Amino acid sequence: MTSRTTSTTLVSDGVHVELTRLVIELTFRIDAGLASTAHELFTPDAELRIGPEPVVGSDAIKAWGEQLDQGNQYPGIRHAVTNLRFVDEGNGRSSGTSLVTAYFVAPGDPATTAPFAIGEDRDTFVRTDGGWRFASRTWVQLFTR
Repeated sequence: MTSRTTSTTLVSDGVHVELTRLVIELTFRIDAGLASTAHELFTPDAELRIGPEPVVGSDAIKAWGEQLDQGNQYPGIRHAVTNLRFVDEGNGRSSGTSLVTAYFVAPGDPATTAPFAIGEDRDTFVRTDGGWRFASRTWVQLFTR
């Protein structure tokens, strides 16, 4: 998904809850040092764009998560997800956006409530036999300190 979702055909309340849980679960796994399991929430051919190069497919997403966990580049990072909006695209597909505020303080620095970064996740979802899964996720950075 390359632009904001502007359609007014919102998903049902039940689907909204399911998609919200999926988005929150991914966020939890990243914050809890369990990013190596994030691939379980994506379709086998999913695309993850959070940097200059896309991460495509389950194996690549698993490797990305393992590297994130092992590298621990941002120890103690926490993400707050708000303004979740999901649109029914038909045929078991949905798209959505969410606002993400990331908090991080480098080791040894004083704690602060100032966000490290704020951005928007732009997602597409597919309903599978195992429930909803990410088909793609694109992070668009809006602000950073």
